[in-house]
Order: sequence, then C-alpha cells, then structure tokens
Amino acid sequence: IGWQGPLCDACVRYPGCLHGTCAQPWQCNCREGWGGLFCNQDLNYCTNHRPCKNGATCTNTGQGSYTCGCRAGFAGTSCEMEINECDSNPCKNGGSCNDLENDYKCTCPQGFYGKNCEISAMTCADGPCFNGGTCIE
Repeated sequence: IGWQGPLCDACVRYPGCLHGTCAQPWQCNCREGWGGLFCNQDLNYCTNHRPCKNGATCTNTGQGSYTCGCRAGFAGTSCEMEINECDSNPCKNGGSCNDLENDYKCTCPQGFYGKNCEISAMTCADGPCFNGGTCIE
C-alpha cells in the first residue's frame, strides 16, 4: 500500500499534493518555487504572475503572497490606480485643475497667479474695492 506503477516502485503522493513529489508513500516534497502543506503556494509569485502595475516594485512576502511598492502618484494593492491630484481641489480663486502624473497644474483666471492661483495680481489702480472700500497697496 502506498506504491503504484507497473513495478510498484513509484510512491503515492499525499492526497492534494499539487507541485510536489515523494520519496516515500504519502509524502509531499515541494518542487523548487512551491511551498505549503500541499505544495500549492507559489513562493515566486512576483516573478511568475507580475501582479504589480505602473512600474511598481514587487516583493514576495511568503507562501503565495506579495506586496507592491507603488511609485509616486499611484495607489492600490497592485498600484493599479492613478491618484488624481485635482481631487483635493488645490486651485483657488476659480482656477481650473489639470491632473498630471504625480502632479497637477492650475490654469488661473485673469488677475491671479501662483501654483494654486493663490496670489492676486491686482493693484489699487485696477479698482478692486467696491462699496466705498479703500485700497491699500
């Protein structure tokens, strides 16, 4: 019992053993790159499956698992989502936002400038004050 083949010289692997061999009956000796009780956990997941996207680095963290180190501007388990820097509404004073890779650019309305359109270009000569207000340079 535990042997098979025409000459009864081939051992029977442990039931459920997927990527393993046996030297004695009911063993499951994992082939290189496989682990776990049934040799069903891929130890080289990063190399064999390439799960990380958008130039992320992949690290095997154990039997059949991995983590991705995302480049700036990307998120998600596999770095599959590009972060939209415009979601935080960085452009002020009516500026419009254009999402770039790991950055954004504000297009400012007339009279404003700066990375976030936060600086007013108006002077007292432009008459910015209403309702009797006094302009101070």
